[in-house]
Amino acid sequence: MSKKNILASLSFIICVQNSTYAAGCNPPAQISPEFLALGPTQEIGGLIWSSAAPVEMNHSNADTYCAQLSSGARLPTSTDYLDWSGAIALAGPGGHAAELEEFKQLRMTRPLFWSSTLYHEHQERAFYFDLEEGILRESFRKFLRSVRCVIECS
Repeated sequence: MSKKNILASLSFIICVQNSTYAAGCNPPAQISPEFLALGPTQEIGGLIWSSAAPVEMNHSNADTYCAQLSSGARLPTSTDYLDWSGAIALAGPGGHAAELEEFKQLRMTRPLFWSSTLYHEHQERAFYFDLEEGILRESFRKFLRSVRCVIECS
């Protein structure tokens, strides 16, 4: 599939109270007001991505936070982040830059996001996505990182 075709198939939708989604994305019947209150959402690759949570959390709290945020919400997997990052990069100039600007406004030190994927060699570690570098890294789960949650389209 060419980049042009991939770009044509990607839809970046800002969700407002009326919740508009890309064709083929059927969100759950009810996305909680708390999920939407985090800020603009993106529909990429069959997932609805929340904006960043207002505070950083350890891995356990991040997992619980997403599960309690809205029915069906969860921490993204490491694969979800790689798919999301590829879609943002294909969007062209300003893709990652716009995301980084969001964090400057939130005064976060570095945009590092927990994933739900545990490090296979050490279960006390998990992968996180480094938005500045556009790569996955692993870290002890006790450290604080930023959090985004996702809900699958049906």
